[in-house]
Amino acid sequence: ENIELAEKTALRKNHQRESVSSAIFQVLEMAGITSQMDSPPSVLSPGHQRILEVAMAVMTLPSVLILDEPTQGLGEQDVGLVNRMIEALGDKTSLMIIEHNIEFVLKIAERIVVLDRGRILTQGAPEEIVSNESVQRVYLGR
Repeated sequence: ENIELAEKTALRKNHQRESVSSAIFQVLEMAGITSQMDSPPSVLSPGHQRILEVAMAVMTLPSVLILDEPTQGLGEQDVGLVNRMIEALGDKTSLMIIEHNIEFVLKIAERIVVLDRGRILTQGAPEEIVSNESVQRVYLGR
C-alpha cells in the first residue's frame, strides 16, 4: 500500500489498476520484498523498512532525490538491493546521498564531496577521492 500511495502521489493521474499494480510489483521485486507486500511496514525489520523507504522514493521517479544514509544498518545483500534501485533511476534523476558506506558511494557516485567536521575537505571523481592524501589521513588514519 505504501508503494502504491507513492506512485499515485507521483503520477497524480488516473491509471488502470493493472498498470499501477504491475509497476508496484516491479519495484517490490527489485527491492526483494514481494513476499512481504501485504504486511504493514511496522512488522518489517528495520532493514526492510529502510529498503521500503528507498523503494517508495524510487517509485515517484523524482528528478532530484536526497537520501540520508540509505544503507545504514543493512547487510551486504540489502546494500546491493538499494544500489540496484538507485541505478534503475538512470540519468533522469540527480542524487544527493549522505552516506558513510564508502564502498557503496564509490560504486554509484560520479562526483563525491568529502566533509570533515562540517567543512569541505575535497571533491572530485571517485578515483580522485580514493587517492587523495587528505581523505586517507582523515578517514583512514594514514
